[in-house]
Amino acid sequence: MFDPFTTWTRTMAAMTGMARTAQRSAEIADQSRDIVAKRTTMIDTAMRNPWRGDYAELSRMLPEKLDAFSRSAVAVGTELAAMNMAFLTEAQHVAALTLRGRPMGIEDWSVLTTRTASYAMQSAERMAALASKALAPVDAVVTANTKRLRHR
Repeated sequence: MFDPFTTWTRTMAAMTGMARTAQRSAEIADQSRDIVAKRTTMIDTAMRNPWRGDYAELSRMLPEKLDAFSRSAVAVGTELAAMNMAFLTEAQHVAALTLRGRPMGIEDWSVLTTRTASYAMQSAERMAALASKALAPVDAVVTANTKRLRHR
């Protein structure tokens, strides 16, 4: 049976999660600015005096980005594939109801509406969490860079 209070609570939790993700995105952007500034100085130093270049740090720049964005793409792709499978499961259920050869009764409609509401809520929660899953690998790299570059 559809419970509007639980649905409202879950909706608010999803919205709060999206707000946390937005806040973390802003923090990552701020940290990234500092990382770019420090690495730009390192590049300048290496260009002016190749003997003083921090090539260990500079060699991390491209591989870490490729790794973080690849992990992010895998997380998004995996979640979208799972959401697509959930949709197909619901579509199969509806198709099975229509192919039974008789009209739907009250019990059928009750089950269908409850199931549809549950599916819609789960889909909304998953979409709300998708940005956080995509951001997690980038967050890990930015956090590690911030800590490491703070000591240089």
